[in-house]
Amino acid sequence: GDQGRQASAEVTGTLAERLCHVDSWGSRKLVPPEVLDSDVYKLRESENFRQFAYEARRLRNVDLGTMTSAERKTFFLNVAQALLRHSQIENGYASRLTAANSLAASLSWPFWFDEVKKATYAIGGFTFSFCDIKNLIMRRNRKPFLCLWPVGMEGDPRIKLMSKDVDPRVTLFLNDPPMCTPLHAFTLEGTTECLNKFTKYLLQANCRFTTSAIRLPLAFRKYQVDFGSDPLQTVQWVLSNIEVDREAKFFLKRKLQEGGNLKFLYAPSRFS
Repeated sequence: GDQGRQASAEVTGTLAERLCHVDSWGSRKLVPPEVLDSDVYKLRESENFRQFAYEARRLRNVDLGTMTSAERKTFFLNVAQALLRHSQIENGYASRLTAANSLAASLSWPFWFDEVKKATYAIGGFTFSFCDIKNLIMRRNRKPFLCLWPVGMEGDPRIKLMSKDVDPRVTLFLNDPPMCTPLHAFTLEGTTECLNKFTKYLLQANCRFTTSAIRLPLAFRKYQVDFGSDPLQTVQWVLSNIEVDREAKFFLKRKLQEGGNLKFLYAPSRFS
């Protein structure tokens, strides 16, 4: 447990320190200011990135079997971010602004994100992609969006490493495409608080309620089962994690309970 937490903290801490600066949930920079407006090749050739890539190889020595479920949750939240940014720099571009002003624009972001899904880390004798971490570990082997089969098939030894339960906050944090999600290094003691802050921020920024419709982040359509078995449960979960006027909460719950005609709209998440 201690070795896993240390390796995770060091790897993701290095990424946060070397390649990212985060002031708050609403303010983020994926790369240092001096290279933000240059093409990704400059970042890829930097000494900071080479050092990070070297340190990421240490993950292969982590003993996942000795971690508790809570420790693995924190560990994989950090590693998923490290893997995502690592592949982003190796295969894609640093930002949409960068893409619009450099030769990296020839590599479109949908193609890049497909490459991200194929990128893997060797961890404790196993191989994990971002998709593996998200859907096999965090979502307890639920099928990825638009896939017919789960990631872990019968006999996959990684199944024993699955999270104790599915945390909807984690689903939101690792939502596709997650390149816009603010980077944050989680600690074992602070994981719950950080997920709560992120969830509240994302919902406040992206949820809208009217008397006839509810607009939710796209993740609620793609991974509906993670938030509730029916619309009422989903709305109840949202309302429990967002600041909404008491009368509005009462109206929405009552309308759903009575079978009222309430339209659900979905849109990609935005970060201001």
